[in-house]
This record gives sequence, structure tokens and C-alpha cells, in this order.
Amino acid sequence: MTGLLTRVMHEHADAATPAVDFDQIIGEGSRRVRRQRVRDGLVAAVLAGAVVAGASSVPLMVGGRHDPTATGISFRHRAPTYAVGSSVHVGGHTFDVGRPVASLVQTDGGIVYTTRDRRVWHYDGVTTVEIGRAEGHRLRADDQGSLVAWVETAEDGRPQYVVHSTMRRAELARLAGERGAEVFAVDDGSVYLRRDGALVRYDVPSDKEAALAGAEPGTAAEIVDVAYGALAYTVDGTRPGNGRPGIAVGQRPDPEDVALAEAGTGALSPDGRLLAAAEHGTMAIYAADDGLDVTPTVDGYRELVAYDWVGDDIATVLAVSDRRGARVTGDLLTCDVGDDACSVVSSFRDVAATDIVPAGGDPAR
Repeated sequence: MTGLLTRVMHEHADAATPAVDFDQIIGEGSRRVRRQRVRDGLVAAVLAGAVVAGASSVPLMVGGRHDPTATGISFRHRAPTYAVGSSVHVGGHTFDVGRPVASLVQTDGGIVYTTRDRRVWHYDGVTTVEIGRAEGHRLRADDQGSLVAWVETAEDGRPQYVVHSTMRRAELARLAGERGAEVFAVDDGSVYLRRDGALVRYDVPSDKEAALAGAEPGTAAEIVDVAYGALAYTVDGTRPGNGRPGIAVGQRPDPEDVALAEAGTGALSPDGRLLAAAEHGTMAIYAADDGLDVTPTVDGYRELVAYDWVGDDIATVLAVSDRRGARVTGDLLTCDVGDDACSVVSSFRDVAATDIVPAGGDPAR
């Protein structure tokens, strides 16, 4: 996900009133069939100070030092992950990295995070190692695997794209960038980035780049998310036939595609079939192939944002029941799109909306 939760929380906090107006499909034949994903940046991302029923907290680090008596973490299966200050929460585990966290992602090989001085750190459950510096604190990682990517400024002042493997504990690629360099997504061994104004897919194993058809320099499309080879991207609504600005989904960015959601940020389901977005002040979920609205029915909340996925058909939803200034009270839900049913996973009370750092790679502040 590319900052949907962060943006929504800021818009809520800055709003004068509680209500806020939020303004492919087939992967390449060589791509492997994925296991069902459990995405990072889930419900715990907004639970700063919250009480989670039934959850246990196992301190793994104190003051940045490993606690040898603590239970280890398996990072291969994504878990609810978020940070508050220097405290990082991964599922039922909590550890202190000794430095306030600015952004973070989860990989198969551990947590990668930035601190306020833009330094990038890798924590593998035992040790913490500095691995680089990220401009804008922006990190990108896939829902599975060990790759993480960011933009770094070289000694000569020029931007570079960096790709690191947390399992191999090594930098796999460092590519020259240019003004406006940006990493959009990581998906199945490929990094999606900007090159000379074009949108490009860099295949890490082959060390080759290919411009995405329909995303040549001068096109307005931006990549929103990539899942199983499907691309979610922006369309501006100015070309004949697409009618409205928003997000479209396809195998390649096409500025004349019809927008599925009138939004600027969103999250694709693990198999690329569904798009979740914040549209017109509430959550919206659309089928990518025919645009069918499959948004589950949820009653009793003032604000709803579907921002991530824990399975091909199960979305995670931030549901705010009360807002007092910049502080919110509500629930985290999982909603099964197929069954049109939602369940409360955990609850939060009187939480500062902007005082948390959800996993996903974007800074909360």
C-alpha cells in the first residue's frame, strides 16, 4: 500500500469537521502462483496506546539490545506491524530499537525502518544493522520476499535507486537516478520506479529495465500499487472516454482507461482482482475486471477506510466511531468481500491519529 492510511489520518486530523471528503489483471505467464498473503501494516498500525483483546506483548529488545530470553519472531508470515516512537510492534511481539522510527516495512528477513536522520536500519529479530539512507523516509517492499527499495543521495549529490535483500543481508543493486527519482512498488522480484519521466520496471534477477507501455515521458499516470503483476495507476479523466480522474487497474498504465475509484491512493488485493480506496469520504472496493462495486456493508461508524488486505477477498478497515479534535476512537475490522461480512479485530480509544507509524513504508509525519 502506498500511503493510503497515512494520508487519510492526516486529512482527518486537519479537518474542521469529522466528515472528510477523500477525493492487469493477469500477471506474466512466468510469474509464480503466490501463497495467500498476510499484508504488513495491518490493524495494529493505528493502535498507539490501544488495548487489544487477547494480545500478548513479548519484549525482544530493550534500549536497542537483544533480550536473549525473548521468544523469536518469524517474519516470513506478515503480521500487524506498526511503531510508536522507538517501540515496534509485530503481531504479539514488541521490541525497542532505541531510536524513534520514521517509517518501516516488513520483509521475510525482518523489519526495515528509517529514523529521523533518514538512516535505514535492518532488524532481523536479533541484531540491528544500518544499511543506507532513504530520501523522504520512503521504503518499498513486497508482501512476500526479502527485497526492499528506496532512493538514496550519493556523495556527488545525485539520487540513486537502492535494492537490498534482508535474507542475503546484501545490497543487490544500485542504479543511477535523476531529479524526481521515486520508487513506487516492489512486486515479485521487480522494482517499479521513475526513469527520465517514464515509469519503469526493473527486474532484479536479470538486472534489466523495461519502460512500461503507456507510461512514456509526458503521461500523467502514477503507479499506486502493484500486486501479482497487476498495476493500479492514476488516470486524469481528461482523455475522451474515461470520464473522471481516479485509479484504474490493468496490465499496463493507459491514460485513457476508465477509473474504477475516484481517489488518488489505494491498495490492490493480493491477487490483483480487487481495488480498495477511500472514495467520497468512505471506503470503496471494486472488482478490477468489470468495475463492480463489491464494498461490504458496515453500519455504526462515522468514518470507514479500507486500506489493506489479509487475503485475496479479506480487506482490513479502519472504522472510526468518534473523533475529538485530532484524537480518534474506533475499531479495526476485517471484511470478507465475498461474504459481505465484517468482524472486529481490535479496538482503539482516544488515540492521536498522527502519532503512529504504520508499516507500509511512508512516514506518518
